[in-house]
Amino acid sequence: MKRQYKAVLAAVLAASFVLSACGGRVSRPESGSRPLPQDTETAGNNAAENTQPSQEGGSTQTVREVIHAERPAILTDTVSYTYEETPSVPAYSVSDLSEVANMDRVYFNDAEKALLKENLFMVEQSYSREFFDVYEDNRYENFPSFVTVDSLMHTYHLYFSNLMKKTEKNYLAEDIAELSKTMWSACAAQYEQLKGTEWEDAAKRNVAFFTVGQMLSGGDYILLDDVRDMANADYEAIMNHSSLQTSAVTGQEVDFTQFIVRGYYEGDEQLERYFRTMMWYGLIGFLQNDEDLERSAVLMTFALKDDGFEDWNRVYQITSFFAGASDDLGYYEYEAALDAAYGEDADISSLAGNTASWSVFRLLAEELRGPAVNANVQLNADGSETVTNKAFRFMGQRFTVDAAVFSNLTSPQVGANSAGEKRGLPDVLDVAAAMGSEKAYELLAYQGDTDYARYPENMQALKEQIASSGELWELSLYGGWLHTLSPLLEAKGEGWPSFMTGEEWQKKDLESFAGSYTELKHDTVLYAKQNMAEMGGDDYSAFDYRGYVEPEPVIYGRFVSLAEKTADGLQEFDCVDYADIENLNRLADMASKLLNISVKELRNETLSDEEYTFIYEYGGYLEHFWKDAVLSDPNERAKSSNYPSALVTDISTDASGTVLEVGTGNPSTIYVIAPVAGKLTLCSGSVFTFYQFEQPMADRLTDSSWRQMMGIELGSDNRYDTSSAISQPWWTDSYRYVK
Repeated sequence: MKRQYKAVLAAVLAASFVLSACGGRVSRPESGSRPLPQDTETAGNNAAENTQPSQEGGSTQTVREVIHAERPAILTDTVSYTYEETPSVPAYSVSDLSEVANMDRVYFNDAEKALLKENLFMVEQSYSREFFDVYEDNRYENFPSFVTVDSLMHTYHLYFSNLMKKTEKNYLAEDIAELSKTMWSACAAQYEQLKGTEWEDAAKRNVAFFTVGQMLSGGDYILLDDVRDMANADYEAIMNHSSLQTSAVTGQEVDFTQFIVRGYYEGDEQLERYFRTMMWYGLIGFLQNDEDLERSAVLMTFALKDDGFEDWNRVYQITSFFAGASDDLGYYEYEAALDAAYGEDADISSLAGNTASWSVFRLLAEELRGPAVNANVQLNADGSETVTNKAFRFMGQRFTVDAAVFSNLTSPQVGANSAGEKRGLPDVLDVAAAMGSEKAYELLAYQGDTDYARYPENMQALKEQIASSGELWELSLYGGWLHTLSPLLEAKGEGWPSFMTGEEWQKKDLESFAGSYTELKHDTVLYAKQNMAEMGGDDYSAFDYRGYVEPEPVIYGRFVSLAEKTADGLQEFDCVDYADIENLNRLADMASKLLNISVKELRNETLSDEEYTFIYEYGGYLEHFWKDAVLSDPNERAKSSNYPSALVTDISTDASGTVLEVGTGNPSTIYVIAPVAGKLTLCSGSVFTFYQFEQPMADRLTDSSWRQMMGIELGSDNRYDTSSAISQPWWTDSYRYVK
């Protein structure tokens, strides 16, 4: 069997830090071995063999261990950049705003002026629907722009989601539909062959499983009488997507509310079918501790090995490049265990009645690692631990470091607080704190989160493990995105521009992190596992238009690498066109310019006329990328109000009936007093507006319902209604002016 992709250490193995980091976790050996029954010599020969004395002494027995297949990946190098200089911007403050250039061009009330004087920056809501609006307004009015990390990361989100959408529509939707047919045919043949054996029910279940997959993906399919009731029942539950209920196919409880189509999939019939199909293949598990369900997993592995691997692997590889590897057991693990137990050349004719090899397989399978996210751990009498919900998934949802953080900082991994309450849902600040933000942890403590039993200990273990696990960021664009954001979590000290050195800027940076994180989760909602115009206007006039770039050289350096790796990976998969590669290269070039400008600013050097012109024209560049990423026809004349940037996604589920939603609203305007060419100057730009709130799980929000709730889009009554609008987190109040 050919595997044509580069192989590196599996992301899921690199991610296993969470298991050893926190209490109540299972260690995950890369290979497992245990004594096998004395009659296993006839079992296959693909295991490493050692002859060892038995505990009784004298006699010997054969010990085999699974040689794990490495999961392939494409993104093999760290998205990295190091800034080693010492910033040297002289400290400054303002006692009289009249000394600040451009203050007379904007009306501020006393409260706004107080914020500017105290913090040297201020954020307020705007009516803009997109990030480029403020910058284009600045250009037409010759007002100095403040180029933000938020605006650059938002532009990457536009391209990331656009590329994913194109890839899914043009390649993967057809691939998964064909794979469903292939697997159904293989499983139907297995069912006919295994009737009358102990494998019959498992084979029948697989026919039902792939019948549902075909029903969801569209097109013609065969509905056998033997599986009609099972397949129809689960298909109806998916389309109703209203509750937790038992799957007729597996007999296990399933959160069917996860099938609510959301993210950019909403409203596109083809993508909606793809969403439901991939959610089915990623969510439904075949538990290892249920012998008949495990038989289904084995039969599925044989079917993949014989008929479906190339198609399955293409889908898995491309989606892993975007979102990361699965942390559930799957083909790679079960194929290795089957080869060890039955032999590399075994087929399903080796199964019926072969109790010896089946026993070997089950023993080996027990040693396979359990999930890093949502692992149910049982403490055994001898002090060892067992994951009780280890399961095979056909196209498992993907491990992400943030989901592992959430899993370790919610019940049952943390206990009750002093009021006896359980922590059913996490907080985005958990991720920021685990990635090193002291300010985030301080805010969590103020909220009372550190009062939950074991929360401080688990958080400390997570911080240490994340800090020492550089490979976490290497194996997917998802990880690279998070890694690119991480400098926002570092406090800025002496030598940095004074507006960046206060506590309020740290909180502003947390909102920037949370806003971009929300876009990342929105773009990968299907894959990431939950724990439960023209440039124009070149009249330079008499106004000094020279602006400033938020000096975050490490972010811009990492962004260059991230954009380049996005292009390289998609070219390797041969699923991207020349125009998109050109735009990704332009994004990288734009970030490179921002990097060079940042370095000069931190040296307290005056920029060149060309660099100031780049800042002045920044909005035009953003609008170009927006048009290419959002509009189906780039020649279409459209306003950003027709394509608002506000979005929402759910990131965690509490089985008691709620989900944690994170969202962004209209971009906010930030005013910053920055040192531009030797004088303090008022500049403006766009930043994220972040929201976090609980929502009933049966009513997971879509982008359209969220925009209507916030009064950004017209409701069903053709009116804008803000009566149900959500407030921002409390910790944003101190640097924001709310009109």
